[in-house]
Amino acid sequence: MSPEVSIVIPAHNEEGCVEEIHRRLVQVLEQQGVSYEILFVDDGSSDRTFEILHILAAHDSHVRAIRLSRNFGHQAALSAGLAEARGRAVISMDCDLQHPPEVIPELLSGWRQGAEVVITVREETVGAGAGKRWTSGLFYRFVNALSPVPITTAAADFRLLDRKAVNALNAMPERTRFLRGLVPWIGFRQDEVRFRAPERFAGETQFSYRRMLSFALNGVLSLSAMPLRLATLVGAGIFSLGLVYGVYVVLTALFNPASQPGWASIILAILLVGGVQIFFMGVIGEYLARVFDEVKGRPLYIIAESIGGEEREER
Repeated sequence: MSPEVSIVIPAHNEEGCVEEIHRRLVQVLEQQGVSYEILFVDDGSSDRTFEILHILAAHDSHVRAIRLSRNFGHQAALSAGLAEARGRAVISMDCDLQHPPEVIPELLSGWRQGAEVVITVREETVGAGAGKRWTSGLFYRFVNALSPVPITTAAADFRLLDRKAVNALNAMPERTRFLRGLVPWIGFRQDEVRFRAPERFAGETQFSYRRMLSFALNGVLSLSAMPLRLATLVGAGIFSLGLVYGVYVVLTALFNPASQPGWASIILAILLVGGVQIFFMGVIGEYLARVFDEVKGRPLYIIAESIGGEEREER
């Protein structure tokens, strides 16, 4: 029999967090009086994360865990958890306890009141520096300027999805996934819960600035074709400026034969047009790379091992 609630937790090198998040989840879920499962997705950890999950699963029948064959990334691990979860409602959250389990009753309340998607919004992240807050705000402003669907600023991957919403996401075939954009795209009745994110419970963040930049780039390119349209607009603008400058050159030659053409203006025009062309060739290349990944049709992830439930080979 399927549980009422599934908790999906991607984990990569989180040996210091898995026992504590399990303890707090059990405490919260038992108080709610719901049937549940806690599904950990080990995203190719190199520490004792999966060993600890073995122990938890041996002592708690609510615990399931799958180990991916390598590190496929947070969004792929989260997608694996959504595909494997069996509950009528699925709650995804990070393992580092910056998504407090104590917020779960509010998510369930919104679901019981009819919401099919309940997102969470960070009001504050304890310990986050001004640079992190500034780049996060800039990211959401930039994505919303290009995205066909609005994405709530400071929305987290801590959310509740009704089974209908989970099935809709699982039916999407794309490999380049940005779930913070896909969730508003699928629609359904949505509600939100605000929370204060504490500091990481243990260990160090896996999200370097390089990975954050890659995450932001995937978010923009997977949601919108606007950068390609922007290339067309910029090209049209430069062409228009070229026409105006061409008229100026012709009129100067007709009415001021003594004038000498300037090398500075020629070099400036070459550098400007050449730079714009190279930049937008790079944008087109990013889209082609994603098309190439989709055409290959490789699985989004591969499951190497499953414990606490029926084993599966791959998706």
